[in-house]
Amino acid sequence: MDKHKVYVKGLTELGYNVIYYPKPDGTGEGGIVAFRNDDFDLIEKCYLSMNEGTTNPDFKRNHIAEICVIRNKRDNYVLCVTNTHLFYLGSRDDIRTYQIAYLLDKVLLTSKI
Repeated sequence: MDKHKVYVKGLTELGYNVIYYPKPDGTGEGGIVAFRNDDFDLIEKCYLSMNEGTTNPDFKRNHIAEICVIRNKRDNYVLCVTNTHLFYLGSRDDIRTYQIAYLLDKVLLTSKI
């Protein structure tokens, strides 16, 4: 069983809504956003592959992000939550900077619903 399935199952049993997005490279790695069903409603979710939006082959990496817009059931306060799996190599901050800029652009678009 993949490790993420254990987390998804356990969190779901505890009353969480679990959003899982796998990396496209088949490693079994990915990202999870989880929030309590009793407290929040999911309004919108968006999955990002960091390979999108670039033609630069150096920037095409198997990294992902999730964006979830959720609403608090008590006061209708809306939150935008994101989880990322970004590239890291100390000498290539340019790649991670591109990924963060791409993510923030998508957060702004997603959160305008």
